[in-house]
Amino acid sequence: MVQAAGFIEFEITWRAAVYEGAPQASSAAQFGTKGVNFRARKA
Repeated sequence: MVQAAGFIEFEITWRAAVYEGAPQASSAAQFGTKGVNFRARKA
């Protein structure tokens, strides 16, 4: 829970299927694995 951690202005800045093309891609897709970058500021 982001709010409980004291973060404000939380934003996901990038997301992608980072395992696409890898030997484990089907397993990663089955579990909905994604890579993200995020930005947040402490209150």
